[in-house]
Amino acid sequence: MTTAARAPIAAARRPGTLRPTVVVPGTGLASPQQAAPVARPQGATPANLTAPAMIGILLVAHAPLGEAFAAAARHVFGEVPRLAVIDVLPDAPTGPMIERVAACVEAVGDGDGVLVLTDLFGATPCNIAANVADSQTKVISGANLPMLLRAISYRREPLSVMAEKVVTGGSLGIVQVGSRAPQRQAVVPDGTRESLRSYHQQQQQQ
Repeated sequence: MTTAARAPIAAARRPGTLRPTVVVPGTGLASPQQAAPVARPQGATPANLTAPAMIGILLVAHAPLGEAFAAAARHVFGEVPRLAVIDVLPDAPTGPMIERVAACVEAVGDGDGVLVLTDLFGATPCNIAANVADSQTKVISGANLPMLLRAISYRREPLSVMAEKVVTGGSLGIVQVGSRAPQRQAVVPDGTRESLRSYHQQQQQQ
């Protein structure tokens, strides 16, 4: 990342200044919102002003799927902070895309960790995203909308817990609809170990 690109991120972390982070429309990159610094109340300490950790979320998918998922999430939650999108075009060069993914991870992570959701395992977006996977950046393929909504809902949990919730939510969101009546995302156990495990997981989440 260039020195110029690092400057806004560094400014957002300057002690005594609290700046929310937003997604820049049309760029897929997150940057600090240009707002006046929030004054620290007299007698307040950094500890009692520090917000709970919030895991950053990055969507890396075949264009225009990532932005479509993000738009659907905003439809449900309103504006979603620290959410970035990289929609990969068919002829996109791999090297610059890897650099762009790394820049987005740094921008939305802010030291709290990042969950990267990508659409198809083994495809170009997934292979690009795999380059940033480490202990603070989890990459999950097979993204669907239930996974993204679950990620937003559990982003204040530890990264490992959030990743597990996302994978479970993505699986439970796949339901064969056989009736016009409203249906819950339910798993009815058929006696096998796997179906019973899924059923009890679901009961624990309700």
